[in-house]
Order: sequence, then structure tokens, then C-alpha cells
Amino acid sequence: MNLTKILHYCLMLLFLLTNALTGLAQSCCCLPDGITLSSQQEIDDFANQYPGCTEIEGELRIADNTISKLNGLSHLTTVGHLTILFCSITNLEGLHSLEMIHGRLRISYNDRLLSFEGMESLHYIAGSVNISDNEELLNFEGFPAIDSINGHFTIEDNERLKNLTGLSSLTNIEGHFVIENNFRLINMTGLSSLKNVNGGFTIFENLNLISLHGLANLKNVNKHFLIESNRDLINLEGLSSLQFIKGEFIIRNNDNLKNLNGLISLESIAINLIITLNKNLNQIGLFDALAFIGSNIEISNNDKLTDLSGLACFNFIGTESLIINNNRDLESLESIEHLNLNYLSQLVITSNYLLQTCAVQSICEYIENGHDIILENNFSYECNNPIDLSNACQDLPISEFTCEGIPFPNPTSDYLMLNCKCDLPYNILYRILDTAGQLMSAGKFNNQFINVSSLPAGTYFIKLEDANSIDLSFTFVKM
Repeated sequence: MNLTKILHYCLMLLFLLTNALTGLAQSCCCLPDGITLSSQQEIDDFANQYPGCTEIEGELRIADNTISKLNGLSHLTTVGHLTILFCSITNLEGLHSLEMIHGRLRISYNDRLLSFEGMESLHYIAGSVNISDNEELLNFEGFPAIDSINGHFTIEDNERLKNLTGLSSLTNIEGHFVIENNFRLINMTGLSSLKNVNGGFTIFENLNLISLHGLANLKNVNKHFLIESNRDLINLEGLSSLQFIKGEFIIRNNDNLKNLNGLISLESIAINLIITLNKNLNQIGLFDALAFIGSNIEISNNDKLTDLSGLACFNFIGTESLIINNNRDLESLESIEHLNLNYLSQLVITSNYLLQTCAVQSICEYIENGHDIILENNFSYECNNPIDLSNACQDLPISEFTCEGIPFPNPTSDYLMLNCKCDLPYNILYRILDTAGQLMSAGKFNNQFINVSSLPAGTYFIKLEDANSIDLSFTFVKM
């Protein structure tokens, strides 16, 4: 073999080796700076243009209204970020091999998108998720079975979205959760597994939202919780497992909100509770488990509010101020007569123009103990002047502990409540006995819920008693 042939063979071998190494490199990863595909032809030609490319290191951006199919991307398994904008796709078929997104996912302004079918293999998203302005999207059917969103999760401006079916695997959101301006959204169905939102939770301006059902397992919101401008929302039922809000809880400008029923497990709000501008709110509802609010309570500008009894058992430990302002129909504060206000540093009662009864036990004790109170622009003399209020307190009768004697829910599987006035100076104890008279459980009664989940199924008696001859007995059934 002559030198020329040897040289020819060596060059051929070098060429084949180079191609093999190039193919191996491309099969591992490609496009570290990302790529924008802006036509259907670019989608269809992607596999030929980038042979062996299954992992895009940078962002894959798909953006053009001529794009109606994603089948040309069927070999992709991994991308850095994924953005799909202004396309004419009806689903995400073509992305069925995609397993991981190492950054954010954004799907927006796709006017024909009906479902997320085609992304069933995706099991990991490292960053935030934004699903917005997809006007034909009805729900989240086909969305990947992911149990955690590792950044923010935003669902907004999806005009026809009716519920969140398809998110049933989601248990945890690390960032903020925003559900905003989805005009036809009627409930939260689909979020049945969600337990923790480690950022803030915002439910804002979903004008046809009538219920929060679907959030029954939500326990913790680790920053603010804002429920605002949801025109048709009637109450807060659906939040029965919510225990801790580690920021502000703001309930504002929900036009048809009648009460706050549904918060039976809420124990702690780390900063402020603000209930304002809910023009049809007529009662606060049940806050029977609430034990701590870290800063301020503001109840203001609720035109039809007549009843504050939802706060009837709260002890205000840790709370700085209580502000009751500009509630047009509020006539009396008798519903909070058993509150212990002495932990407050400030009590403000102003501009409640029909308010005529302020000489109630809790407020009288507050001023007798030397605390300052701000009274302005209320109806009666006693609600406008601390001296007149002190005089009215002189004739106040001593309130007695009373209990309606209707345990609820009954039958129950987890918790039992009794609708009693909370005359906290009494040291009231409860005892639970079975039908044979055997003691099953006991503790101090503070009109909060009593955990009966550990009791075997059967019929029981619950007795309330103290050292001053109170002896009340009621029957309930444990399922």
C-alpha cells in the first residue's frame, strides 16, 4: 500500500471519528444559548437541523400564530426553560417525550389551546409556572402529574377556565400561588391534594368564583393570603383544614360575601387580619379555633355588618390593635361582650354611624383597667366619649356563662364544637364519658373545637363543669 492510500484511509478515519464525536455531543446536549422557533416549518425541520439533539440547555421558545403542531419536537427529553406564546396549537402533543424542565414553564396567549394533553411524561419543573391568557382553556386536564412546583405558580386571565381539574397530584408550591382574573372560574376543584403554599396565596378578581371548594386539604400559607374582588364568592367554605397563615390575611372587596364560615381550623395569623370593603358581609362567622394574631385586626367599611360574634372566643394574645371602623349597619357590640381585650395596646371604634351600645363587659373591663380607647363618630354618647362609656358601664349586669347545648357537627368523625358564650373568667373543664360512664377524654374548655378523632365509634356524653356549680351535659355520636 502506497503512502497516498495510507493518507487517504487516515483522513477517512479522522472524518468518521469527528462525526461520531459530534453526534455523541449533540445527543447529550445542545443549544446552550437556547433557540426561538417562530414558524411551523422550523418546528418540522428541527430534528434535521439538530440531529441527535434531545436536551436543549438553554430556553426553548416557541412563538408564532402559524404554529399549530409540535410533532417535530417529539424527540426532546429536557429543556432549560420552555416558553410557548401566541401559537395556534390546541394541545401539547409532540412534547410527549419531554421529562424535565430545568427552569421555568410559561404557556401564554395561545388562543386555541384546549388542554395540556401531550405533556404526560413531564415529571420535573425546577422553576416557576405561568399559565395565562389562554382564552379557550377549560381546565388543567393533561397537565403533568407533578407533586411540587418549585417556584411561583400563576394562573391568570384564562377567560374560559372553569375549574382546576388536572392538578390533583399537586401537594406543594414553594413560591407564590396566584389565581387571578379567570372570568369563568367557579371553584377550586382540582386542588384536592394541595397542602402547603410556601409563598403567598392570592385569589383575586375571579368574578364568577362562587366557592373555594377544592382546597379542603390546604393547611399552611407561609406568607400573605389575599382573597380580594371575587364578586360572587359567598363564604369561605372549602378552607376547613387551613391552620396557619404566616403573614397577613386580607379579605377585601368581595361584593357578595355574606360571612366567613369555613375557617373552623384556623389557629394562627402571624401578622394582620384585615376584613374590609365587603359590602354585603353581615357577620364575621366562625373563628372558633383562632388563638393568635400577631399584629392588628381591622374590621372596616363592611356596610351590612351587624355581628362580630365570630371573634367571641378570641383572647388577643400578641395582638396590638383592634380597629372597628365605618361599618354602617353595626348597632351593638354585645356579640363580643366576653372577649378579653386587655392584651390590646389600642382599641379604636370609629365612624360606625348606627352604633349605640358599647357598654359591654369586655370593653368596660378594658377601660376599667386603665387602657386607652378611641371613640369617634358613632351614634350614641356612650360610643363617642370614654367618660359617658364609663358611666354606662356602672349599670352593666354581670354576664352568666350560657350554652345552647347543640354539639356540632353531630355525628362527627374528627372535631366537636359547642356554641357557648366564652366567659373566660370561669375555669370550665370538659369531660367525655362513654355510655358506661368511663372517662375517655378531659381538658379545659375554651369554646374552641375539641378533637375527638381518637375515640372509637359510638355514643358519648360531654360534660362541662367548674367550681361554681356549672354542670352541663350533652350527647354526641362519634362515627
